[in-house]
Amino acid sequence: MKAGHSLAIMRAFRNQPSKQSLFDSLPPMTSPRNPLFLPWLRRLLGVKPVALDEIDRARALIRAIDAGGVPLNPARVNAIARDLGLEVSTRAAMEDTVQRIRAALTRV
Repeated sequence: MKAGHSLAIMRAFRNQPSKQSLFDSLPPMTSPRNPLFLPWLRRLLGVKPVALDEIDRARALIRAIDAGGVPLNPARVNAIARDLGLEVSTRAAMEDTVQRIRAALTRV
């Protein structure tokens, strides 16, 4: 076959519709998301975060610490301890407060 013939054959195959040409004409299924859509939808539907009671907050704190996390806000740890009925000094070490919260959870 000569070079001119192979070029003509390639052009003929290029002009024939392929199996994907049907989908090429459709618009894409995804579109850029509006970053304000989800907050607007949550406000519209009235979805509010679930308020946890003090025992659930304390359990979540201990679970996070056991998983390797470090509480960054000592005031939050103290607030959880106070919600459990513990008297906590602002000068108390956070590790001591966490141990007291653990002891309080074992009593509950």
